[in-house]
Amino acid sequence: MSCSIITKRKYETWPSWYVVYEWEDILSKKLGMDLEFSDGRSLEYRIQRKWKRIVFKYFHRISFGKVDVQNMRLAFIMNANDYYLYVDRNVIPIFLDFPEKMISVIAEKTKNLPFFFVTALEICDLLKAHGSKNVIYMPISISDMYFSEVIPKKTIDVIQFGRKNPVLHEWMMEYVAEHPDVEYVYQSNDGSLTYISTTRGNLGKFDKRNEYVELLKSCRISLVSTPGMDKSRTDFGNVDFFTPRFFESAAFYCHMLGRYIENQEADFLNIYDICPNVKTKQEFFDNVDKLLKISNDVNVDKYKAFLHSNLTSKRADLIKGALQI
Repeated sequence: MSCSIITKRKYETWPSWYVVYEWEDILSKKLGMDLEFSDGRSLEYRIQRKWKRIVFKYFHRISFGKVDVQNMRLAFIMNANDYYLYVDRNVIPIFLDFPEKMISVIAEKTKNLPFFFVTALEICDLLKAHGSKNVIYMPISISDMYFSEVIPKKTIDVIQFGRKNPVLHEWMMEYVAEHPDVEYVYQSNDGSLTYISTTRGNLGKFDKRNEYVELLKSCRISLVSTPGMDKSRTDFGNVDFFTPRFFESAAFYCHMLGRYIENQEADFLNIYDICPNVKTKQEFFDNVDKLLKISNDVNVDKYKAFLHSNLTSKRADLIKGALQI
């Protein structure tokens, strides 16, 4: 068997991709698959991409072909809208972000595959309802490289990293107005990955993976949310799912407060064990008060249990089962 994992790391440098590259590294090692480097900057690739966009996407004439599992490729597809870039590459896709409008399209386009993966349980169930008997739920994970029993030194009170949930942000800004000595760090609105501190002002850009990791490690409380809550993002329709924020916050032993969808996936992942789902401002204020008082008192055993079940190496076992290797 000669299988590989397609990676975009030669040219995709946006920070969110580095989570994918960490997953790829673990899967490559655990599955014995080489990394196949795709060069999206080459003239040939750009011509093919434009051609595929016209022929595959807009005319919807091409589906994923039958895959030779002994010589196939795995590929993380950041957004299901981009499926057409992979249909002719002997690929088993792993779909990440998945707009609701793509359910029927992907159900049709993947019908010839022996199996494929999605990282949201709600999407998996909807695809099955549209006839996809070959879809497999593979939850988001945290790279094994981050697993540690050591709690990092905490110097920042509260952070909300990445795209902000508007309700959590509003409540936190009201909290620091009443408690000006509490530091809240959040991303600016200009898309530059600049972070602002309510006590120190502009902290500068955190656009490198290691910078972002060190920032999150230093935080006592991490505010997390699913993208569909409070209309944080509307481009996914009526579906909602969990993001790497939950897993990374756990890996660095941050206390968590969240607003998230309560569904079967939340139950499956045991999100409730590590992150209260706050419903009211008073509940939020009370939890912040409590967690700041016990900022270094983290239930390590509870976090370890959550992390152990959600390591990327566990997802490798799921893929092995599908490949029967």
